[in-house]
Amino acid sequence: MANILTSKFFALILILIIAVLQIWGNISGFLLDNYWLEELMHFMGGLWIAATLFYWLKTRKEKWLTSTHWLTISMVTVGVVSLVGIGWEIYEYALFWWGGDIITLFDTLLDLVLDIAGAIFLLMIWFLGQSRLRR
Repeated sequence: MANILTSKFFALILILIIAVLQIWGNISGFLLDNYWLEELMHFMGGLWIAATLFYWLKTRKEKWLTSTHWLTISMVTVGVVSLVGIGWEIYEYALFWWGGDIITLFDTLLDLVLDIAGAIFLLMIWFLGQSRLRR
């Protein structure tokens, strides 16, 4: 399982699913009526950023993922996902502000929490896979 999470294929599939959902949701109007879909995409976005980070670490710093303490891996992963999520929320705020719409603090915080939840989900699966490999 750990090899799948650090593969280029996994990261590509995730971003394709997110892109298809976003495009389909906007074109069909489904996204406007079903807010849960946007929240699902934030969760998947956090998962995708974490998976992309793991792939990058595996290909650039091969031993880092297996030799670094679990807390360091967790802090780096959640930190990177948080930074990207904050950047996205700033972009989203500017986009909505420019269009005259209002974005709420609740929406922004929920989006960030779901981004981080996606990263934590990947971390849990990763650490479970690592603990099984060590047995």
